[in-house]
Amino acid sequence: MSFWGELKRRNVFKVGAAYLIAAWLILQVASITFPALNLPGWALTLVTVLLIIGFIIAIILAWAYEVTPEGVKPTKQVPLADSITHVTGQKLNYVLVGLLVIAVGYICILKFYPAKTLVQTEMASSVIEHEAPATDVKETPKTIAVLPFE
Repeated sequence: MSFWGELKRRNVFKVGAAYLIAAWLILQVASITFPALNLPGWALTLVTVLLIIGFIIAIILAWAYEVTPEGVKPTKQVPLADSITHVTGQKLNYVLVGLLVIAVGYICILKFYPAKTLVQTEMASSVIEHEAPATDVKETPKTIAVLPFE
């Protein structure tokens, strides 16, 4: 059997795809919640590095071990005739579909209900000020404050 065929038989590709989708979802949630929790800027970088290291470990474990009805065993101990990788592959397919549905739902939510950022709010308020009649809005001169460096 070829190397690529063995990777496919051991479901390494499916494990990798499921991990990447889950990692992407974790990063999306972290990028939204970390600023709200006032976590330092390096926290998101740490999560990213840990997810990259976890991906490498997941790929190695998917190659080296196989899930059997008796539990997790090294692939070398499971005879090829007794292997149930096709059943495990079906379960991974369900996990992949579930994660993809969540990811697509997340993308649709962002597309149809975008988060208002400070820049969008400022732009909207400046547009509203320019559209208001001149009699209702007091015109204030634009000034720049210059402070000395000390």
